[in-house]
Amino acid sequence: MSHSYTTGAHSVPAVRDVSLDIGPAEYVAVLGANGSGKSTLVRLINGLLLPSSGEITVNGIGTHDEAGIGTIRESVSVVFQNPDDQIVATSVEDDVAFGPENLGLARDVIRERVAWALESVGLCGLERREPHLLSGGQKQRLAIAGALAMQPHWLVLDEPTSMLDPVGRVEVLDVLEAVADSGRSVIHVTHDLSEAMRASRALVMHEGCIVFDGSPGDLLCATDRLESWSLELSPLLTLAEELRDHGIVVPRAASTPAAIVEALCR
Repeated sequence: MSHSYTTGAHSVPAVRDVSLDIGPAEYVAVLGANGSGKSTLVRLINGLLLPSSGEITVNGIGTHDEAGIGTIRESVSVVFQNPDDQIVATSVEDDVAFGPENLGLARDVIRERVAWALESVGLCGLERREPHLLSGGQKQRLAIAGALAMQPHWLVLDEPTSMLDPVGRVEVLDVLEAVADSGRSVIHVTHDLSEAMRASRALVMHEGCIVFDGSPGDLLCATDRLESWSLELSPLLTLAEELRDHGIVVPRAASTPAAIVEALCR
């Protein structure tokens, strides 16, 4: 599958010859520098864009099938990096209910979905709060709750922590981990290697192609290639590497300060 953007007489390739399967209950981190094709891939997954060549199927339905695109978008919910662009109602509860209401579900079903989604992201008790009064992390968790209320098979997030402070970032990453543990597939687009360490599978995109597909731990071992892909270790991961170089056992999966402190105290 490939996709190009056309400007006038020019065609600029954004995704090139990508062949990819993402199954149920996978937590996949998609990494790459700006312009690598990550955001284009997100928009292709649920039919916001159609591939220039090849095809994308979700549960056996092609994104080119106009009759099936609604079913695809019920199966694949997308959350973008700016939560303010996705909030549409004047209360937390009403915002989460917006998607299920548009499916024409019964009121009791909507209430159940809203309660479950808010509990899943840790926003219980804020149902009547006006969204503009929430913190950045709470707003992004609200956007995730709205996506979860659709009960998708795949939750796709395009750099959801890029506009958040460290506290909000951890809040959102904890929610993604919990969603993945619940059995839904999570596709998390990021440029941060430490965030990718929470996933079970890592993909790296470079110049529109997938150049790595494996475990996050194996990706960290590819230190000779990270620079060529414009990926850098975070200060925390750099510290972990230096500790390993000095003979201290720090698991590759240790991507938080608490995990590294735990390793040092053993």
